[in-house]
Amino acid sequence: MAEYNDSAFNKQEIELADFARALSHPGRVAILKALSRKEVWTSGEITALLPLAQSTVSQHLLKLVSAGLVLSKSRNNMPAYSLNWHIIKKFERDFPLIFQ
Repeated sequence: MAEYNDSAFNKQEIELADFARALSHPGRVAILKALSRKEVWTSGEITALLPLAQSTVSQHLLKLVSAGLVLSKSRNNMPAYSLNWHIIKKFERDFPLIFQ
């Protein structure tokens, strides 16, 4: 989460800004789209779907994990990734409230 003047913005505004920052690259959007189609992916499987280098996919995955949008767990001693549906649903639910 980025640092903000807490008195200037409410929690919901800060969370939405952090969410938007995590989505600010088309590669990350493509990764989220891929993750929505299958429960668990390795970074190699994701890389095979995208026109990005393995190192670039790994960097994007780290940002998505850091933002809480993606979960990382070990599968056969390798990192495996899945969507954090709890957070996705939270923003789906909360986003319209920003405009009230």
